[in-house]
Amino acid sequence: PGNPMALLYLGFAYAEARRLDDALRSLRAASGHPGGMPWAAESVGWVLGLTGDAEGARAVLGESLLRMQTRYVPSSAIACIHLGLGDDDALFEWLERAAENRDALMPWLGYMPAFERVRPDPRFRALLTRLGLAQPRAESTGHTITVGSRLV
Repeated sequence: PGNPMALLYLGFAYAEARRLDDALRSLRAASGHPGGMPWAAESVGWVLGLTGDAEGARAVLGESLLRMQTRYVPSSAIACIHLGLGDDDALFEWLERAAENRDALMPWLGYMPAFERVRPDPRFRALLTRLGLAQPRAESTGHTITVGSRLV
């Protein structure tokens, strides 16, 4: 119950299940931990955006940008707040920064359910391709499946 990493991932799971009140509780507990941890406070902003509390999400965004001047705040975490707000132009601007900075989230970007809404956006596919993360389309050929040029 007191592990900030567990609380963070529990918050993500609640958000995916659309249990946003539970997600906020869990993410706030993670962000309130002594010493803090990257992504926790910004995840609160993301979920506030999902609930429609744009004012609350923008307040978290402002605090995070201020904190960024003196402490590490991942660019991908700022992108996540914009994802929750539905501000896709700012989302992709911050994801580009994250890619340039080799942000630790980038290898997981294609797998995170949080980004499902923007998967159809050509900017998302282009980013994954540039990062070498685009997954080849699987095609059925009778009893075998070809993925890219490999037979599976």
